[in-house]
Amino acid sequence: ERIDTPAFKVGKITDPTGAGDAFAAGFSFLYYKSRDIYKALEFAHATAALSLRFRSYKLQYTYQDVLNLAKSQRRGINI
Repeated sequence: ERIDTPAFKVGKITDPTGAGDAFAAGFSFLYYKSRDIYKALEFAHATAALSLRFRSYKLQYTYQDVLNLAKSQRRGINI
């Protein structure tokens, strides 16, 4: 089964290094917590989008920051 989810709007991209790793980590984390592939994909997209705003060696955002990004773009992640 193929699942398509749209990307998040990011604005200015500071550094794309590690965005794929951030996506994988976000997906793994939320899928482990919820066992819901759709929620995990949304969370992973939001995690990767946030990572684009920072230098790869200065990734400083929280779980709540990821949820806030999703909410700000009307893509809330209910866990």
